[in-house]
Amino acid sequence: AVLAAARRRDAGIPGAADLVPWYRDFGGGSPAADSAAVRAQIQAGYHNGIRSWMLWSSTGAYTASAVREPIRRDTTKARKPAPARRGHHSR
Repeated sequence: AVLAAARRRDAGIPGAADLVPWYRDFGGGSPAADSAAVRAQIQAGYHNGIRSWMLWSSTGAYTASAVREPIRRDTTKARKPAPARRGHHSR
């Protein structure tokens, strides 16, 4: 909900910078950060059209397993269409 609200807010600002959220990657609270929790945050961003992100850990230790495997990039309306490709002709 927060990411979608930020995108709506920024859509009305000409020349607004891209949104690059920091996702929580540390324990000590609820919920504790683990691979699934970190990946869920990244996936939520992709679902809302956010392609860039950073991880934040107050201890400097990060959950490497959370980013080793590719995360599915959602194909929602928020995704920008790919530019048209032009074919090459051989003679």
